[in-house]
Amino acid sequence: AEHVRRDGVQPAQAPDLLEEDDRLVTTEGQAELVFDDGSVVHVDRMSDVRVDLGVRLRLVRGRARVYTAPDIDALTLASPAGPVRLAADGVYDLAAADLDGETVIAVVAGHAALITGDTETPIGADDILRVDPRDPRPRWERGTPRDAFTDWSDRRLRTITSTRHAALPPAAQP
Repeated sequence: AEHVRRDGVQPAQAPDLLEEDDRLVTTEGQAELVFDDGSVVHVDRMSDVRVDLGVRLRLVRGRARVYTAPDIDALTLASPAGPVRLAADGVYDLAAADLDGETVIAVVAGHAALITGDTETPIGADDILRVDPRDPRPRWERGTPRDAFTDWSDRRLRTITSTRHAALPPAAQP
């Protein structure tokens, strides 16, 4: 993974602090982000995410699996289809194919809402919403994604929640 800052590009390695306007770009590997509220975001290979004021994180392209902390109000992420509000204590799988491609929002646990203008589209557990900018009608499916990335993400989450991270502030210890 690469950490793209205003002053250049460097390999991303833990522990690394992402600041506003920083980007994390993956090619072959995956990456893990831990927010100060305890939420965790796993980023799949071939992805590009940016720290963005107001929405915390912007998925530019690729895929992210989000585990929201249990004691937050909500977490808002930006996607090419619009902001997505994720409820506390949930698991979410988002994929984006840049601005001109399809955005997929899957709710594994919890509930979410896609915000477009003054409209909110609620997305419940086991619902998958597909939004294509070339087709105004969203497509709905049922189920949850299962593949090598979700398996890695689940294993990684079990690892970090079963180990104590003494170096992290209490709020950032999942």
